[in-house]
Amino acid sequence: MSITLISKEGAQFLVSKPVADRIGVVRDCAYGADFWLGYAVATDDSMGITLANVTSSILSKILVWCEHYKDMEPLVDGDSNMEFPEWDMAYIGHDMNQILFVLEAADYLHIPGLLLLACKGIADVLDGRNPRGICDLLGIVMDFSHRQEVDMDKENGYWRWFLHPT
Repeated sequence: MSITLISKEGAQFLVSKPVADRIGVVRDCAYGADFWLGYAVATDDSMGITLANVTSSILSKILVWCEHYKDMEPLVDGDSNMEFPEWDMAYIGHDMNQILFVLEAADYLHIPGLLLLACKGIADVLDGRNPRGICDLLGIVMDFSHRQEVDMDKENGYWRWFLHPT
């Protein structure tokens, strides 16, 4: 049995049952969980499931991960100190935008192991950066008014040090 996954742009991906079983939303949708609204499921052997929040480039990347882990027990929980295999770390990479899109899609598709890996990837990218560097990387503009800065000084006198550690 195969399942067709349809991306946000309408691109179709034909996946086998073991690969589809890695994706919680697809597994639930394809095997009788009719409470997932917004998914179109065919009733014959070739099902089509629309994943409206996942782009084709991110879906293809996620399917590579699912294909790699199709014969293994899925990771459902972990801790902040867990070590990931080299393959996983090479897979997730260091491109913050792509990791964030993978994180969002893994959450939407309910893939706990990939969600943990994406969180680890973000932590690795942010590791060793000061707060100003993190703000710059994420495109956060610190545009506080004078009044807001005075209020923050009252609450946390040390906040300026985090933004301007000299």
